[in-house]
Amino acid sequence: MDWYFDNGYIIDFDKEKYIQNTFQSSLLNCEKINPGNNFGILYDFEIETINKYRSPYKPLNKSILFLLLSYIKAFTWIRTNELSGHSEKSKKNKPEIFYSQFQAIAAFIGSDRKMIAKATGVLEQLGLIKTYRMPRYKDSNDKWHTDDIIYICPYRYIWRNNQIVQCTKEEYDYEKELEYGILFLRNQNYVSKKFYQD
Repeated sequence: MDWYFDNGYIIDFDKEKYIQNTFQSSLLNCEKINPGNNFGILYDFEIETINKYRSPYKPLNKSILFLLLSYIKAFTWIRTNELSGHSEKSKKNKPEIFYSQFQAIAAFIGSDRKMIAKATGVLEQLGLIKTYRMPRYKDSNDKWHTDDIIYICPYRYIWRNNQIVQCTKEEYDYEKELEYGILFLRNQNYVSKKFYQD
C-alpha cells in the first residue's frame, strides 16, 4: 500500500493509521491506473518469446528488449473507435506506427544508440516488430540527414465476444499501416522542409 501511495496509484493513504482494527479508505488515481495514452500492452506470447531468447551479445539482455518493446508500444499511435471501424481517410491520417531515431530512443530510455540498433534487430528477428528506414533527406541548406525509422507491430488484438482475439487481415493490415505511415511522414515535407533522396 505504501508503494502504491508513494508512486501515485492511490491518494490519501496514511500508513500510521493502517492497523488491523481501523478501517481506512483511499482514492484511486484513475489517471495512473487507466491512462488515456502513453502506455503499451505486452502480451504473454511476447514475454515468453523474449524470455526464451539467448543473446550472443552479452550486454544485450532481456531487460533491454522488454524496455524497448514497451517504449515502442507506449508511443505507437492507436486509433480508437473500435466499434464502427475506420475509413481509409482516418487510417491515412493516423497510421498505427511509431517513428523515431536510435539516438532519440536511447536518450529517452537511458541506453546508447548501438544497443537500441541491436535490440531493434533482435525484436524484428523475433517477429515482434517490423521496421522501415525512411530515406535520407536534404534540408533547405542542402545538408543531408538520416531520417526516422518507422516501427510497426505486425499483429493487433482486440476484445470481441468476451475474449481477446487477433485481428483479421481485413481489420488490421500492418503493411497498409506502414504504407500510410510512409505517406504520412513524406507529407510532412512542407512542415519540416525535408527533401527526400530518390
